Amino acid sequence: IFILYLWDDLHRLKNLNTLNYFDKIWSFDRVDCLKNKNLSFRPLFYREKQNKTTKNIDISFIGGLHSDRLEISREIKRQAKLNGKSYYIKLYTGIWLFIKMIITGQLRIKDLDIISILPISYNKIIDITRKSKVVLDIQHPSQYGLTMRSIEAIESGCILLTTNKDLVNYSDIPKESYIILDREHPVFPNIINESTFKLSDSYSLKNFLKEVIFINEN
Repeated sequence: IFILYLWDDLHRLKNLNTLNYFDKIWSFDRVDCLKNKNLSFRPLFYREKQNKTTKNIDISFIGGLHSDRLEISREIKRQAKLNGKSYYIKLYTGIWLFIKMIITGQLRIKDLDIISILPISYNKIIDITRKSKVVLDIQHPSQYGLTMRSIEAIESGCILLTTNKDLVNYSDIPKESYIILDREHPVFPNIINESTFKLSDSYSLKNFLKEVIFINEN
């Protein structure tokens, strides 16, 4: 049995003909699944349950540099500094794109503290997430699926500040655990109440694997 799991949207796939080679196709994108009857919807996962820890970072974001992430991150950083909030924002890009953006003026000197040319380990990412009150999530504009960042942030007791409007269609995730961010006019929320919500086990890696590759424990 050949199984495919898509953690990207169909719009960004270069060759849709490869889908014909699989017996079962899963996708993290709810909207793609509504449009394509050959796809089965299955959100991504968190790797492990998170223990409560001291949250001393007001807002964090760690992710690759693409689309409008730089512009939104700049604005959130500006507002955080203006309001005396602490932040940890890192946009990852390769060395050659970094050099190109410096030469062409796309990157400014004041952007350097939010740019990383070195990969950031998962352990570092989850440690920052656990210590964050708010986690910023800027999904690719063509995607509707929940990123792992979103899922692990909510599981870690963070408020998710996300541009992904489709989150309102997840009935098992309460509205008090996230805030929808207008990507055209991003605003850092004035009041943040710490979230105590934990995701159900259906979002765990164990249950993800059981469902996607048909693991039966009996």
